[in-house]
Amino acid sequence: MSRSFARISASGAAALQIWRLRADLESVRDLLGLSAHQPCPLNRPRLVRIATGEGGELLDEALLCAKSAMEFEVCLHGGLGVARAWRAHLQACGWQEDSIAVEGHADFLQARSPLQARMAWRAQAAKANARDSNQLRPWSDWARAARGEARLVIAGATNAGKSSLMNAWLRQERVTVSPHPGTTRDAVEAGVLVGEGASAFELQLVDTAGFWAAASGSDARAVEQSQLAIRGAWMVLWLVDRSQPLSSEFLAALEHAQPQDLLLLSRADCPASGSLAGLAESFPGRELGAWDLRVQADLAAHACVQAILQHLGPPPPIDLVLPLSAEAWQELDAERPARG
Repeated sequence: MSRSFARISASGAAALQIWRLRADLESVRDLLGLSAHQPCPLNRPRLVRIATGEGGELLDEALLCAKSAMEFEVCLHGGLGVARAWRAHLQACGWQEDSIAVEGHADFLQARSPLQARMAWRAQAAKANARDSNQLRPWSDWARAARGEARLVIAGATNAGKSSLMNAWLRQERVTVSPHPGTTRDAVEAGVLVGEGASAFELQLVDTAGFWAAASGSDARAVEQSQLAIRGAWMVLWLVDRSQPLSSEFLAALEHAQPQDLLLLSRADCPASGSLAGLAESFPGRELGAWDLRVQADLAAHACVQAILQHLGPPPPIDLVLPLSAEAWQELDAERPARG
């Protein structure tokens, strides 16, 4: 008898996680450590205690629900440690992970933000296939945000404060902060919720390597990756150290700035370099002023969030059905100007 499992809720930490089990009832009993004498009704959910290992250590308390005689759902607490331990327990017991797409409310269950969950639920409830491009086009950016494609790339010269700003945004030290060029070699990406209530969405923050002429070897490749990330971004936050002259490499990258991009100056406590003259006036996007990121990083991150929300405008009406698949928006996305 085949025994398979799949996580059908969104990956990452959450309040709850939902797993699908496909097997007969006896296999599920063995997995959960239930004796043949313990009731396992198929007509209503029941609370079970999941023990693992030879010592029978408690992994979690879970809600077991039978969808049919051969399909079950298990609701666990949403910590990353619980997910790792549960997957390891399943694999140790000979269960195979199932990569088959989940039917029904899969988009809703796998939503990573309130906005994505709301849009997926509305689309499922409406079962609408007809799409009016003219009506949907104004909500293109909101749809991208709902799909989890809102990527904000933090770009700038080395030591401009990119990692400090990202750490403040995430409220934890995810990125190493150092005065030495090249500390951030690979693009570091992390999600953070932006907005409020049912319109909150996951913004992907991308911290990149800086631009500097002396980069070589792995550092030079990191700079190239930064340039690729900028060209593929939904929005770029250009971070400039106002105390230092602008390098030719950074100025060349800045030529690709778009109207939706943001410009933020760091080192507000230092005298401004003469090379910044006219920068704000020539920047095509929104200029957010100068900040001392050593003591104002939280305030600077808040200013960025407000600028992003103002760019998006009012959230979609609660009754609007927006398609979430990338295929459904292919025509609209093709009309968006490509980043040069």
